Amino acid sequence: MSRAFQTGYEISILPTGGDISPPDGLFSTSGTGVASRDTAIKRTGASSCKLDSAAGDSGVWMGSPFNFVVANNRIFYLQAYMYFDDLPSVTVQVMQLYSGATPAVSVRLTAAGKIQLYDNGAVAQIGSDSVATLVPDTWYRIALKAANNASSLISSAEVQLDGVSVANGNIATPTAGPNVRIGWIEAPGANKVMHIDDLVGNDSTDGLNDSWPGEDKVILMMPKSDEQIGSWKAGAGGSTNLWDAVSNVPPLGIAAETDLSQIENFDVSGDNSTDEYRGNCGSYLAAGIGASDIITSISTFANHAEKSAAGSVTGSFGAQSNPSEGYSIFNYGGNVGAAGTWPANWRWKLSNALDLPSVVLQLPLIVAIRKTDATTTVGFCDSLGAYVAYEEFDITYGPPQLERKASQRALIRRRM
Repeated sequence: MSRAFQTGYEISILPTGGDISPPDGLFSTSGTGVASRDTAIKRTGASSCKLDSAAGDSGVWMGSPFNFVVANNRIFYLQAYMYFDDLPSVTVQVMQLYSGATPAVSVRLTAAGKIQLYDNGAVAQIGSDSVATLVPDTWYRIALKAANNASSLISSAEVQLDGVSVANGNIATPTAGPNVRIGWIEAPGANKVMHIDDLVGNDSTDGLNDSWPGEDKVILMMPKSDEQIGSWKAGAGGSTNLWDAVSNVPPLGIAAETDLSQIENFDVSGDNSTDEYRGNCGSYLAAGIGASDIITSISTFANHAEKSAAGSVTGSFGAQSNPSEGYSIFNYGGNVGAAGTWPANWRWKLSNALDLPSVVLQLPLIVAIRKTDATTTVGFCDSLGAYVAYEEFDITYGPPQLERKASQRALIRRRM
């Protein structure tokens, strides 16, 4: 896996402790700062993440859906599009890699609109300010590269702004830093607002998506029709239009299920494909991906729960076709107890990303979910779909300018 995580902030913005690993991550705040899903200002899709420091001048930031995996000599690449409704009143961190209470490296934004690379351990700037000056109400692509040494500690870093290097250098005292924060990591001044969209993280573990991300757009694809009902029913027993209960944004799962809140399965035949529910997410072209665009990564997700705390319900889910993947396995609701009103006792399962998948753009993405045990205990699902990242064809410069290895560029050419 080289694409460690990706999100378009299309589903839900929840506080730390409010859920377990949702596809859009979790937010934290140092005071009264507010995080929300905003449909008014967004780069792609239907929404972005809005972070407001509020009148109390509070830090408020997002954690990623996944953090990076620590390993010797591994390189991390973290990228997000940021839109500043207001510049901060003071210099603040807006992107950070850390471990526990110890930050390793960060990207800072000054009150004058300059980007800086910062060694947190040394409490010192690395290199110079960005030449470019950021202005409000504009989307900027900000990317941070951090390289681990042979002891799995970050020893060097670089920051780019819109694909142009701003600064790079060594970390004075190498420090662990696989965890992600992004947003107003420090108090930026009262009532300061920023937006985040199209967050992606790569690492150097594979031959695909193992360097700086390109101009990725991350869109949400969810079922628009039923491809196969299998042994599933709508929450109140309905046998048609099950897709409508797993495509709500945010999810609507409840304890006293309805046909629109979730789908359910109490089949006792065990693990088999004929009993799985399959949702048709429509074609990639219909989702807005152009015929010459390149899909860089697909990551599927499901939100699930158990009807009763008695027993254990097991399941699996994933992309069933266009592309297909090995299904991820899980226990419904994480065995934490009977479903409440979402997100109470509902749990997310996120698959590992499929890097540069081979798909037919004019055909639909099909996602599926199963109940794999042979008990009568009921499993619920109230959200099923995928985040799809892609790079657009540019009429001026041609196909997406992906920074790839020669083998990866050859693969892309074969698909064009």
